[in-house]
Amino acid sequence: MREDIKAVRHTATLGALLIVSCVASISAGAQTQGQVHDRGARFSVKRYVMNLGEIDLAQAEEKHFRVEGLPADREFILGINLELGDCAIEKSDMRIALEMTDEHGNPVISENRSLHELTWSTGRDECVPAFGYVRGRAEEVPINKEGAVCMRPIITGADHGRGTYFVTRSSAAYEVSVRVYGKPTVPLGVHSAKVFIEDNGAYDSSTNRCP
Repeated sequence: MREDIKAVRHTATLGALLIVSCVASISAGAQTQGQVHDRGARFSVKRYVMNLGEIDLAQAEEKHFRVEGLPADREFILGINLELGDCAIEKSDMRIALEMTDEHGNPVISENRSLHELTWSTGRDECVPAFGYVRGRAEEVPINKEGAVCMRPIITGADHGRGTYFVTRSSAAYEVSVRVYGKPTVPLGVHSAKVFIEDNGAYDSSTNRCP
């Protein structure tokens, strides 16, 4: 009888350990998916916004997200939306790695910059709120003898990835990772930031081609 009780206890203990192990594995690889917010057809740009979740820009942190449901054939920008905190965060030496792959594992975005190297889009008079992202590079292409040039985007990833810009496809799915690391150069505290995907307008391939 005692051996049976010991066996039951041993089995229960193993079961508990397995449950804890599974929960830990799920938590370690947890991914969240944001919801697409449609601001309406009157917006030609910034019509669609996806808030993936929060991240602290003043301490080491890594977040993973799964992205689905973005409207097709539009250009989007992956970036950081700073809502609260010291304006000095935008001049910080803390580094941020922004990575995106498509459903086939192809790299779409791969950028690693200091926060002060991001392009920050702010309001007229305030440094916060601000949207930080990486501009895509372009090359000059001569188009006539008078010296006029056309700027040709330099595509570095799948789905027209360049900087933190990309163009969506129908039924596309993406994995996004955001990692903040380095020695903080701003006071610790609340630096409320969210990982955003912001609409940059309908994509017209003809406007991105040089003659």
